[in-house]
Amino acid sequence: MSDNAGKNIPAFHRFLRQGFEIPRLDFSSLRKPAVPQTNQNLAGDIERVVARLTSIVNDYCSCAQRVGCPLDAEAIQIVLLALHTESVGGDYRIYLKAFDPTATFLRTSLFNELLEVAGCEFIAGLSRTEGSSHTQMDSACWRICLTELERRLGIC
Repeated sequence: MSDNAGKNIPAFHRFLRQGFEIPRLDFSSLRKPAVPQTNQNLAGDIERVVARLTSIVNDYCSCAQRVGCPLDAEAIQIVLLALHTESVGGDYRIYLKAFDPTATFLRTSLFNELLEVAGCEFIAGLSRTEGSSHTQMDSACWRICLTELERRLGIC
């Protein structure tokens, strides 16, 4: 009887019975406010990121004028609001919709392009073992960059 006992159990359940534990994800830190990374050249890194963001916004504004659907200050402010919302884990999609499908496309494209910068930019930091190293930008530093971009564009 013990020979047939293992055959009636599905393979997945036999796998779980062998002592495999499903990892639990810890989401407790999602509601805590982000603390910016500390480094010696944070201002320089923020300046570099904001310059890149400004260049992207200016490129999109000139492209939007060529297609006849200009990105005005209000539309850019909406995109930046969506980026702020996304950085704290909120639903940003409602901000990007517009009555004109071309405007929706431009807002969404600009949003994605700016968000890509957050994932690609690395900030100089301090490592205990190696001295200087580079780490990916955290959400608090990203929000500082977005606020500085708003100030620089005069959208505040």
